[in-house]
Amino acid sequence: NVTERSKIYIERHFEHEKTPSNHKTFNQVVDEVSKVKLFILSSMAGEGKSTTFRNFAFKLKTEFPQKWVEFVDLKKNLEAFKIGNNTNFRTLNDLKYFMAYDLLNLTGFDHGVFLDRFQNNETVFLWDGADEISPLYKEFMISLMLNVTKVTQNWQFISTRPQYSDDFSSNLKLDAYKLVPLNKVERDEFLVKSAIAN
Repeated sequence: NVTERSKIYIERHFEHEKTPSNHKTFNQVVDEVSKVKLFILSSMAGEGKSTTFRNFAFKLKTEFPQKWVEFVDLKKNLEAFKIGNNTNFRTLNDLKYFMAYDLLNLTGFDHGVFLDRFQNNETVFLWDGADEISPLYKEFMISLMLNVTKVTQNWQFISTRPQYSDDFSSNLKLDAYKLVPLNKVERDEFLVKSAIAN
């Protein structure tokens, strides 16, 4: 349950990979994404990237109710990858129909709402796990994200591990951020919240 998870979530801070003293809060990250449309989160496995993005999705839906916010676990979308890897995304229609049909499997009312939001730059994607499957999947996601930025102003967040961070940064022309580790007070707070929730 997303709402229940949000109750025990500890707010994380993000440090610039190249200048670690440069920290950002969630609100500062959102402010930056509203301008550049992209955010790269680079941290080791198990450090909380997926949890952070799920919390981002919950907060973004709350703060921007007009936007379609989608957390996408890419490890569960292998069939869409196979289709997309053989597709040339030349137009806005190519992209939005791939997203709606093949990636998100939307039908009926939701399908129509998504297409409208995507075309009107009111969509947020939180791509999780792009580099955990194969190098081809990583390359496909870089290409997909670049195509989205070329023809829309929709927001995109991508999580990656440090060894692949430079690939995303160099292609997307954007420096990555990483999670600031929880300090002792924050770890204790998480344990207390978890105990109360359970």
